[in-house]
Amino acid sequence: MGTPTVENPSTFEPSLGTELGEAIEILSSSEPEIAPYNVKVIDNVTLQGPSFQKHFTLAPGNGKELNICVKNNHSSKSVRFIVERTDNNQDFGYVTIEPGTSSTRNFTMKDGEGMEGTWKVYVTSNDGHRMDLFIHAGQF
Repeated sequence: MGTPTVENPSTFEPSLGTELGEAIEILSSSEPEIAPYNVKVIDNVTLQGPSFQKHFTLAPGNGKELNICVKNNHSSKSVRFIVERTDNNQDFGYVTIEPGTSSTRNFTMKDGEGMEGTWKVYVTSNDGHRMDLFIHAGQF
C-alpha cells in the first residue's frame, strides 16, 4: 500500500497558532482500523459515484478523538479526501488517496477536552470519474 500524499501542508499542521477550543490533526502512521467508536458519524458507507459529502456535529461527552477513514477501491484513479471544521472555519486541507489504498485521519481538541463542532468530510476526484469508496468515521 502506498502512503497518502499531503497536498496542502500549510493547513495540514493546524496546531500552529490555534486557540483553545480548536481541533488539531494527529498524524498517524498506523494501518487504518475501525475504532471502537462511541458514536458513528459515518457508518461504513460504500459509495460508487462522482463525489461524497457528509456534515455532522460532535458533542464533547462522546469522546476526545475523531477518526475518519476513506478507502479508495478504484483500480486506477486517485481521489482527494478533504476535512473541514465548518463552525470555526478550520480547513485541514486534503490528502490524495491512490488507487487501492486508504487514508485514516485523526483529530483531537487542542485543549484536551472532548471533540466538538460541526464537521465536513468531502471526497472527490480531479477528473470527475466514478469513484468506488468505503468510508467510516466515529468519535471515541
